[in-house]
Amino acid sequence: MRRDTGRKHQAKRKETRGIKERISKNSRVVKNKMADNSRGGILQRDGKTYAVVIRIPAGIIIPDVLEKIAKVGRKYSVTMLKITSGQRIALVGLESYTVRMVIGELGPLAKPETAPFA
Repeated sequence: MRRDTGRKHQAKRKETRGIKERISKNSRVVKNKMADNSRGGILQRDGKTYAVVIRIPAGIIIPDVLEKIAKVGRKYSVTMLKITSGQRIALVGLESYTVRMVIGELGPLAKPETAPFA
């Protein structure tokens, strides 16, 4: 009887190993795609637009910085400004060719290394 249960566990382990490999393969592809194409932005689910993320340590921000973010959002016709639960503001809906310009205007606020997936 014990041998049968051992075989069941082996089959389950093989099955979960296959699932984990597929997940890691897919996540690697997405991560590489974001790194190659976005140049600091985060590719959105629609596969066409990007988001630039700005960190807000401790959730505290001064009015000048908030106004600068809003000004850049208006200038580049950002679809929405999203306040995330991870103390960040995301400028969502950017075209691929505007990502570099937005990051340039925001300066140190939007460094690619501060984005969650960079």
